[in-house]
Amino acid sequence: MQEEGFEKLRRDVIEPGLCTRCGGCVASCPVDVLEYGPERIRLKGECINCGTCLRICPGHGVDFSSLEKDIFGRCRRSKYGTIYGIHRKRMNLVASDREIFRRGYTGGRVTAVLINALDRGMIDGAMVTDWGDGGHLSVGSARIARNRNEVLESASSKYLFSPLLTLLKEVRDDTTLKRVALVGLPCHMEAFRKMERDPVARELTHKIRYLIGLNCGAPNMDEGSWRKAVERLTGVKGDEITEFKNWKIKSDVLRFHVESGDGSSMETDVSLWRYIKVIYDLPTWSRCEMCPDYSGELSDITFGGPTVRTERGEDLVGSALANGMLKRGKMKNSLTRIIGDIIIYLRKIRRTKKTIKERGKECLPIPDFK
Repeated sequence: MQEEGFEKLRRDVIEPGLCTRCGGCVASCPVDVLEYGPERIRLKGECINCGTCLRICPGHGVDFSSLEKDIFGRCRRSKYGTIYGIHRKRMNLVASDREIFRRGYTGGRVTAVLINALDRGMIDGAMVTDWGDGGHLSVGSARIARNRNEVLESASSKYLFSPLLTLLKEVRDDTTLKRVALVGLPCHMEAFRKMERDPVARELTHKIRYLIGLNCGAPNMDEGSWRKAVERLTGVKGDEITEFKNWKIKSDVLRFHVESGDGSSMETDVSLWRYIKVIYDLPTWSRCEMCPDYSGELSDITFGGPTVRTERGEDLVGSALANGMLKRGKMKNSLTRIIGDIIIYLRKIRRTKKTIKERGKECLPIPDFK
């Protein structure tokens, strides 16, 4: 029998570093024998070789053209897509509420949209990523936010792996959840869109009403690199850190909170640009170095500006605008963001092409993008 199950996923995706740690395979397994570990996906029971985990895995590859044809009615002209992907409109918006604006990195747009959608009954909850727990700095924790306070607690950008899609079975089985928003990185969007079309996994997708993508320059790192980053930024030795999180206190300043194994804690302020520079100076996760998707091109709406792709995306942002949760941003800030988008996108695509070419020469596994 042709090998189609976890052993093939382990050999072709996990061990070569192609796993995005999105959690899609864990959720999709029909016999619940996969579990999400901080270092890698693990097998905890007997695999039935159904191949579901491999079919929905974005690390293994993504047929963008086919998915875009289904979602948007047309497909990309280039294998590597474009900076903003297929979309209906791009906008320059920020949160109107000062508390929401303050919590977000770049205007609190996602937080404002989620709170508005919850308040208006458009959704009953949102799948979001919070800072990690359990002593692992490189992996965030996935949670379902059901009200304003829970959304605010998870606000701000996090350059972490996120087991977000592991929540899908919880969403399916929770009778209080009828309509849910999924907020994730491009890899989460890719896995979810594959799940929608999979004969086994699609039953997990029916309650997800909105896909909210986040721009991603692919900065995710393994645990060792994350500890080096926090050490450089705070002065606390990486191997002594037990917990780390940050939040914005000014437009370009973050406050870092670090706890150590001896029970001590400290806080220090770091410029946003230094934070980003330190992260980009360290080795990136191998699969991230081969990702061609900057703007979550398979989502309903991407933040960003936002970039609106579908009618559902228009509904989300239109409601937030109509109810005063979003307002027009300053043109100067819009131009700055566009320039930043272009720089990060070009850097990402150059790295993607280079990495895929180099790994191909060495006969190392690479994702199959179409």
